[in-house]
Amino acid sequence: MNLVACSYAALRFLPYRETGEFANVGVVVWCPAAKSFLFHCHHSLGKRMRGFFPDLDLTIYREAVRGVEGLLRAVEPQFTLGKAGGDEALIQRFQELVRVREGLMTFGPAGALLAETPAKALETLYQRLVLRQFAQQEEHREVAMRRRLGECLRTWKLMEHYRQDVQVGDERFHVTVPFAHMRDSRPTQVIRPLDLDLKDSTAVYRHGDLWAASLRRLRSLDLLPPRIVIPVQLPQEQGERWDAATRIMGEFTELGALTMSLDDQDRVREAALVA
Repeated sequence: MNLVACSYAALRFLPYRETGEFANVGVVVWCPAAKSFLFHCHHSLGKRMRGFFPDLDLTIYREAVRGVEGLLRAVEPQFTLGKAGGDEALIQRFQELVRVREGLMTFGPAGALLAETPAKALETLYQRLVLRQFAQQEEHREVAMRRRLGECLRTWKLMEHYRQDVQVGDERFHVTVPFAHMRDSRPTQVIRPLDLDLKDSTAVYRHGDLWAASLRRLRSLDLLPPRIVIPVQLPQEQGERWDAATRIMGEFTELGALTMSLDDQDRVREAALVA
């Protein structure tokens, strides 16, 4: 099997340069021997961006992606119309194209790999550098939700009433919640954000059921705090995932919890007030 050498770089979205946080949102691949220059940027990742950057205006992200796509289309002929194998000038031009820049969009370190075709190289790299990142991010999105909620509590001057990462229960059964108001060393009010904006309705039910089962167990052992607040990240559109999320919220309500969308800041703030 003949393999072709490809150079590549991941496209990074970097909205807050001072923090250094970024997300890979695309890949560009150049194969000199095949006179091939390919790239793939994903517009629909915008909604998932909220897991990385909760306060981000998604219009900014989409416009930034379109701008980079326009640039890549404009330079594509420079890498596909030359002689096969390229030359030193083209190599330097590619390195200049993907160098790290200031701004919303930049590139990660350039790399190289061998692949059957440039198209397969692009697919492999996109799966590895972009999609896998977001699959892993879904597992950790609640960390960002907790951080966002903590910032809100500080803004509302309520954080002083809460302890963080508190164990609720005893040696028989316990769970850890990110925020708890304590009285006489016992949690009397807890806040636990929950991500229900998952890939399908089955994932929504499974994730919600885990926490519902924990509430039922705490209640059966007389360990349930008097006030439970569960702000949730809802799916962005109506459909089966939305229906599953609202059913889960209904079950939480039946268990005595207060639930609301995390985006409904007025209701979250009201629920977070300590009597």
